[in-house]
Amino acid sequence: MGIIMRIFGRLRIRGKFAVLFAGQVLLLAAVALTGGLTINRVVTRLSVSGADLDKAKMLSSALNDVNTIRTVHVSLIAAAHDEAYQAKRGQRLKELEEKARVKLAALETVDWSPDEKALVTQGLASIRKYDAGFPGALARAKAAAKPDPALMEANVQDQRLGREGFEKTLAAIDARTREDIGHTSGFAGRMQLYLLAGTLVAILAGIAMTVIVGRQVGTAVQEIRTSLVAVGGGDLTRSTRVETRDEFAEIAESLDGLARGLRADIATLAGIAERVASGSTELSATTEQLNGATEEISKGAEHQRAAMDRSTSALNDVASSITEVRGTVHETDRFSQESLAMSARGLDCAKGSSQAMEAIEESSAKVGRITSVIADIARQTNLLSLNAAIEAAKAGAQGKGFAVVAEEIRKLAERSAAAAKEISQLIQESTDRVKDGAVSTAAVREILVAMEANIRSLSTGAARVASSVEEQTLACNEVVEAVSTTAQLTEQNASATVELASSLHETSRTIDDLARQAGDLHRLTGKFRLA
Repeated sequence: MGIIMRIFGRLRIRGKFAVLFAGQVLLLAAVALTGGLTINRVVTRLSVSGADLDKAKMLSSALNDVNTIRTVHVSLIAAAHDEAYQAKRGQRLKELEEKARVKLAALETVDWSPDEKALVTQGLASIRKYDAGFPGALARAKAAAKPDPALMEANVQDQRLGREGFEKTLAAIDARTREDIGHTSGFAGRMQLYLLAGTLVAILAGIAMTVIVGRQVGTAVQEIRTSLVAVGGGDLTRSTRVETRDEFAEIAESLDGLARGLRADIATLAGIAERVASGSTELSATTEQLNGATEEISKGAEHQRAAMDRSTSALNDVASSITEVRGTVHETDRFSQESLAMSARGLDCAKGSSQAMEAIEESSAKVGRITSVIADIARQTNLLSLNAAIEAAKAGAQGKGFAVVAEEIRKLAERSAAAAKEISQLIQESTDRVKDGAVSTAAVREILVAMEANIRSLSTGAARVASSVEEQTLACNEVVEAVSTTAQLTEQNASATVELASSLHETSRTIDDLARQAGDLHRLTGKFRLA
């Protein structure tokens, strides 16, 4: 049994059913051949018995005619002096003798066995001798003055010898016929038992092969179904083990490859989600720092405006005001440098976010391709189940169980296709969200670039203020103009600070959205079991 199961395990599904069908056909052909040989032998025996019956019929008919002629002879001798009777019975005797002569001649042409031929030849000779002696006996009876009973028994010994030869031949034929019938009946009985045994063996062999094929197919289908259920539940670690080498083994191998690919891609996607979440946290912290720096810049601008007011109201305090302005300018320059550094980090974070978004889009595309593979496998499984159902229908009653299995495979394929479609929709939604995040990140980057330009402009203004302060030490007349210029720069700085604060607020909201999307993606990938 184990060898047969291994042999069937190496065959493909079509080959298994072909071997099953061929085995049953061969067994039934052997049974039919045995039955045909039996019938042929019985017919041969019956034909021999029929020939013997024909011989017996000819002998019986000839013997009956001989007995009839003997009866007529006795009646003619008894009524030898009755002319009317002699005329009437004489005509009848001629007819009987002619008929008997033809039958006796026919007996000489029959293919007798040696013993039968000797008996028949002896009987023919005795009967013909009796027939040849009857006219003399009849003449003596007519010549006698009164009927002589002894004449009725004239030559009767020859007639008896002929009849005995025929009767012995009939007895031999009857014994042989009975023996042939007994042998034929016994042979037919034995062959009937052989046919019943062969039919039973064919049925049992067909059942055994059907059970083997059904068990292998059922085990493979159950294993694949279990793996599909596990993948549908998010478990990508299960390996599909199919012992055969047929289409089910190929499906199992494809399913394992799909699980491995999904496991790798989802692990990559989870890592990207973690990196995006971490980057969002860092970017949020940077934005808070930028907000703090903006507030400080705003406060510095207020201080500078107050200093300008004091410079305008009291030129007597020019020296001290210049010193105060110089300090304010230096602090503004420091703030500008810090703002530039923060802006640069913000640009780097925005660039990292853009790259992360691109990586997420690539991963989503991979997952989309994987879902396409799942859908293709589901369609192939559906086609296989349809082929299996067709083969089961061809198998008739023996294929009902396999038809049920094929229907279950088709349902599993439909559920796999539905799950692949749902995954594709989720990936599409994730891709759309990632694209929105990429657009927002690009906007943040543009804002940060503009903010950097403003900060550089602020730094340049601070440098000009410093130059003006130095010039004010040489000429008080230029103080008013420098103060006016500084006031204008202060106003620009305040305006830029307001714009920067607004941009940072928008950036903070975008970062929060990106963090939420990264969290959603992380929760989605967390549903899958990867190890």
